[in-house]
Amino acid sequence: VLHNEIEINLMNPLKKVNLGSRLLALGQVDEAAQLSSKLLAEASEVAQVHALAYEVALARNQIAQAIAHINRAIELDSEQPDLQFKKAEIETISRQGLKAQETASAVALRFPGDPMIQLRAARVFSQCGNHAGAEPFLLKAGAKWSKHPAILFDFSTNQFFLGKTAEAEEAISRY
Repeated sequence: VLHNEIEINLMNPLKKVNLGSRLLALGQVDEAAQLSSKLLAEASEVAQVHALAYEVALARNQIAQAIAHINRAIELDSEQPDLQFKKAEIETISRQGLKAQETASAVALRFPGDPMIQLRAARVFSQCGNHAGAEPFLLKAGAKWSKHPAILFDFSTNQFFLGKTAEAEEAISRY
């Protein structure tokens, strides 16, 4: 991911966001933070710029800044489900489980036919310890992709936590 300063300056903001994400993935948090700061100065009206700033703040355990950046990203692009799930993630991390579940539920309601969004919503509920609340999302996801390994695994795990061991075993046998 080595780029020289001239190359970076010539990139458009979305390419710089991708570079920042790669830097974070490589554990180069300080470099990603520097790039994120430049991007915020250059393109503060781009939702993905704030999403990167969210990721940097999260990597640095700066919860208040992460919340501010993800909220700004959502203001700029309220239709992006990924941003909403990032918000649910930070709400979960900051021990606001009910808010996280509300956020995830709202996204799932907007995209009822998308099994991966239903699965992600279920995972938020599960992370908050609400396995009964996760079940309807898992059932919707399974209705679309009944043999998808991640859906089957999460469904069987959820059923186990609900004390429905026969259903858990049946689901995992399809895995």
